[in-house]
Amino acid sequence: MLRYWDDLSEQQTAEALGCSVGNVKSQASRGLAKLRAHPALAGYSGGSGPGRMGGDGMDISDNTDGGGK
Repeated sequence: MLRYWDDLSEQQTAEALGCSVGNVKSQASRGLAKLRAHPALAGYSGGSGPGRMGGDGMDISDNTDGGGK
């Protein structure tokens, strides 16, 4: 979320992290999907809550990483 916190472009973020722009895009998409799916943030999701598709078409209710609890 460095990109949003520091208001960086995708290119600037990629350079800061030493990775590709594609990696920045995919990681940002995954991170935003996890935030949208978090129960404490349900009111801030702009209508995309658990069990719905996020703006990128990803099912944001699918938490397959097994972490967190």
